[in-house]
Amino acid sequence: MSHAIAAARNRLDRAERGLAGLYRALPAAIAAGLLASYVVFLTWPMRIWHRPVGPDSHLVGTFGLGFAGALRYTLIVLLLFALYAGALSLVLTRRARPSPRFVIGAAAAFCVALWLTHPLTSNDVFNYVANARVFWVHGDNPLTTPPLAHPEDPLFRLITFWQDIPSPYGPIWSLLAGLPTTLGGDSALRSVLTFKALSVAFFLGAAWLVFLMARRIREDSAVAALLAFAWNPLIVWHAAGNGHNDVVMMFFVVLSLYALARGWVAAAIVALAASALVKYATLLLAPLLAVWWLRSRRRPTWRELALGVGLALLLAAAAYAPFWSGRETVATALDEGSYYTVSVPAAIRGTLRQTMDTARAERLTGLVTRIAFIVALALVLLRLRGDTLSRLVEASFLAFFAYLTLAATYFSPWHVTWALTLAVLLPYRRDVLWPALVMSLTAMSVLVWAVWFRERFAPDPRADWYGMHLAAALAVFPLPVLVWLWAVRYPPGTPVRRKALRREAARASGGDARRE
Repeated sequence: MSHAIAAARNRLDRAERGLAGLYRALPAAIAAGLLASYVVFLTWPMRIWHRPVGPDSHLVGTFGLGFAGALRYTLIVLLLFALYAGALSLVLTRRARPSPRFVIGAAAAFCVALWLTHPLTSNDVFNYVANARVFWVHGDNPLTTPPLAHPEDPLFRLITFWQDIPSPYGPIWSLLAGLPTTLGGDSALRSVLTFKALSVAFFLGAAWLVFLMARRIREDSAVAALLAFAWNPLIVWHAAGNGHNDVVMMFFVVLSLYALARGWVAAAIVALAASALVKYATLLLAPLLAVWWLRSRRRPTWRELALGVGLALLLAAAAYAPFWSGRETVATALDEGSYYTVSVPAAIRGTLRQTMDTARAERLTGLVTRIAFIVALALVLLRLRGDTLSRLVEASFLAFFAYLTLAATYFSPWHVTWALTLAVLLPYRRDVLWPALVMSLTAMSVLVWAVWFRERFAPDPRADWYGMHLAAALAVFPLPVLVWLWAVRYPPGTPVRRKALRREAARASGGDARRE
């Protein structure tokens, strides 16, 4: 009998070792599947050398405006997220632990695949090129002078929208754009590739900072945080495929948090200021940092604060020096709040316009959504404690999550990068990570509503597109909010969760536990 038991145990051990080996190999297999999916379904049909670079070379033009094109796009997105979810599940449950170098190397391969494409689903990179040339080629102020001031520019033809609007970004972005502008010259192909390369470089840098920062918060979660960020299809798509500069802004945010973790108070303030000087959205985090410091046991000294604020002001003065023209310098950024696109405020505004004039609908929408966001932000500030850095990370995520859900009048899928970059730093917190992951998936549906739905039901460019805004808002925001509410209501260890775990254990054991 003892011999039979020992033999059974040996077989069980061999089976467990084989299963463990399979789990270890799965991340590499999934990475290969992701890379193959990017190359086959996106890189090859959208290869940038196949046709001239221009505003009509985007993915919608390639896939077509019909139902087949929308279905093709949806299936590609679902496949990418399914593979990503499989890899992340393996790492979160610790059935696999790939090395950080492998994770970042695979992410770099994904980026190369999408770097070689035309801009996939956004023409913003063309506006980056045009705005940068206003300063670096023509010597005008890009924060006050629109590209339309230089219609003779050989790359002016690339932009079809926002021709008469100056750059809405901060001065550091205009300065960083000098390198790709110089390398790109008058070539549309080289300009697009160099701007996308700049975004990819900051994306990979942000990924490594995410790993370092997550290791500071909780060492055993660092690889999961890295994979959750670096393999996320939305971030890869919009950083490498579209070349968006949101990853540049978030690079400096994570750098600021890492400096805080190391105790470098002045460096943290300067890095946060640099982020705000790329895109002004980061200013939302300043009051959170102040409250966290006030409630922290290790408050920075007045000397450290003075040094940090002084250096931040010096950085701002130096960055704005070539561009400052009074309030007009930031007028474009402030005016973005008057645009209503595929957001909750856009849906509310459209609904109110059914019963009142546009001006009144916009005033009422602004009042309701801003009050809702201010209340949400106040609650985040009230419950923010200063005992650990993870508290600040959680509060920063919630602030961005609330802003995108309640107050952002102009929403784009790549804006989810703001909340997601912070959420992945706490991969063991499902009330933080899961809502961000769900929103990264639902936000990818915006293209369906903004292009295919609009083309089918409201092709008139003069239309209000109320149906598009309503459909997009309902598709993007309710599910992440519900996931967040569920995760807050039923954290791991609650009776409901324990009961669910018992049911899972019963199913795994063939129903023995249920019969007992």
